[in-house]
Amino acid sequence: MPSFRQIYSLISRWFRPPDDRTKFTLTPRHRKRFLVNLSHKILYCPIEKNSCTLFKRILILNSEFSEQFIASTLDPHTFLKQTGLMKPENATPFQDADYLRFIIVREPLERIVSAYMNKFVRSKRYKIALKITQDYRRQFDQPYDENRLLNFSEFVQHISGQTNQEMDVHWRPQIDFVRNHYVAYPPGMNFHVTPPEELRQLKSVPEADSLLTPELRNVLTRRYARDIELYQECVDSRWPG
Repeated sequence: MPSFRQIYSLISRWFRPPDDRTKFTLTPRHRKRFLVNLSHKILYCPIEKNSCTLFKRILILNSEFSEQFIASTLDPHTFLKQTGLMKPENATPFQDADYLRFIIVREPLERIVSAYMNKFVRSKRYKIALKITQDYRRQFDQPYDENRLLNFSEFVQHISGQTNQEMDVHWRPQIDFVRNHYVAYPPGMNFHVTPPEELRQLKSVPEADSLLTPELRNVLTRRYARDIELYQECVDSRWPG
């Protein structure tokens, strides 16, 4: 696992200080979505399937809650959910120019493949996979078998017909977390694009490119067009020219 110093160096290269003239109001949705490391002055917004397990672990292990986390033997998601720790209690992390604020943006189609692999292939007992399979079979009047989950083509067909609000967060468009009404972002929020090669170095991306046939790639490209635009904006910003 990369060190905290390596991660901090990686992200901080794209840090932008906030505009102090812009006021920011902390809402319950911000408290639910954001994590803050007070000792290192870091504010992080996790997006599911964007290396959030790794970054949550790093933030916890480099906080005053490290020993508590290790002793719990819980995964980062469960630990934070059960303890309620590292939630912003006030607007300071969103306004203080000394804070590093970041969010990870992932290549959209790779994120969808990763979500499918994680929920349908690597484990066949995720509730969301069972529910989606049941809903799909019912919709097309097919017999339901919990041991026969949706294949990737069926999965793409299912999610491409959903609204953003109907989607599970693991494949909900990233644009919803960034620019839409899901949560209002503070000034100075830094959007870091995570290329596939960096994710592979962090050992968090599955090998599933073979699932993306030209037809399915076209369907997903249309459905996640705004995410693709967002990702490209991040790439262009990172590598100008």
